[in-house]
Amino acid sequence: MDRRQIKTRAAIFDALTNLLAKKRFTNITVQDIIDEANIGRSTFYSHFETKDDMLKAMCDEIFGHIFSQHPEMCGTYISHGNMGSLGDRLAHILHHIRDSKYRVNDIISCESGEIFLSFFKEYMKDIFGTVLSDDSRNGTADEGRSADSFEIPRAYLTDFYASAFAETVRWWLSSGTDFTPEQTASFFIAAAGLSSKE
Repeated sequence: MDRRQIKTRAAIFDALTNLLAKKRFTNITVQDIIDEANIGRSTFYSHFETKDDMLKAMCDEIFGHIFSQHPEMCGTYISHGNMGSLGDRLAHILHHIRDSKYRVNDIISCESGEIFLSFFKEYMKDIFGTVLSDDSRNGTADEGRSADSFEIPRAYLTDFYASAFAETVRWWLSSGTDFTPEQTASFFIAAAGLSSKE
């Protein structure tokens, strides 16, 4: 996209964020977004086919940016090993959520926040899917917590941890991020009975 298209896209996303502070996503119309962004209808449809397509694109942009910043790629965060421990990874994600240029706190705390958390959860499944695979391969899972020992389906565990961490993020943001990302990651790991080391 050229600079003008990027600016228009950002205006559309900002418009949706502003509208979400006033009403639920299901009650927001394309016309509402067009009016709030001060753009023409043809401009909106040149970027997105539907309101739902726009929502998915917005979530992909927000969370895609956050999750693309792996610890080993970021000079402001020290990792242990190639990807860092689980605690490192989770704290790193929390750092990027807190420092994101997008109004993540406003988006997640609004009435329709669960929609955005569902997208966030899908990204987290990749993180926990990798963790569970590494635990199984390396034998580093906490005793009694591995999927094999209780015959718990790996897909269930992945969904369980991803959902729990998404709710942890909601709690952390609603508490005003009084705790550091590292502390919050430690709370989650302890509550979930996971190992912080891989």
